[in-house]
Amino acid sequence: YTDFATLGTVADLMPMRGENRALVADGLAHMNTKPRPCIAALVGVTGASDKPLTATNLSFSLIPRLNAAGRMGDAQLALDLLMSDSFDEACALAEQLEAVNDQRRAIEAELSEIAKERAAETYHGQRALVVAGEGWHEGVKGIVASRLVNAYGVPSLLFTIDGDEARGSGRSVGSVNLFAAVESTSDLLTRFGGHEAAVGVTLPTKNLPAFAERLCAYMDQLPEDAFHPMVE
Repeated sequence: YTDFATLGTVADLMPMRGENRALVADGLAHMNTKPRPCIAALVGVTGASDKPLTATNLSFSLIPRLNAAGRMGDAQLALDLLMSDSFDEACALAEQLEAVNDQRRAIEAELSEIAKERAAETYHGQRALVVAGEGWHEGVKGIVASRLVNAYGVPSLLFTIDGDEARGSGRSVGSVNLFAAVESTSDLLTRFGGHEAAVGVTLPTKNLPAFAERLCAYMDQLPEDAFHPMVE
């Protein structure tokens, strides 16, 4: 099962060293020499069957498609595909997954444009970016938040407003511990979770301005080099 372990290890951005490196090396060897029907079917729809799979190109081929099912609301399709031992069945499921991924791309592109406009209005040099809108799709908020991080170089959180409740996804930059920053505002929040680099936050909509203000104040206490991407 090192091929499946490889998908999980690369998808979760684990460090490529020690036992992770050994697992991924072995898993890639399996995928490239004798892939399972489900992996072969998935490779087929990506159009990448002419070149070997690597830890890098998995992140741009198989993994976004597997993630797309959950992002669009139901991860069952991805699970059914990975559990399939029939190549014909796997091909049919892979085609369905490709259609779901196309839908995800379209929604993501649309939300990216809206969020960029909102960010341009909101950003005035502060060290954290909080943008919100009504009816924004839950499944792609994290991806779009990452795009804002790349554009502005500060931790960014994207909230979808649903009446009295706002639900957000955030991504960090450099060595900034975004979880600790969000935790410092916990009295304003309904719930939150995540880790240093990525968070999920739910709060009453009326608390959004205070949350953004407190988050920026927290970031202002951090040294400048915390915001610089780490190069090893």
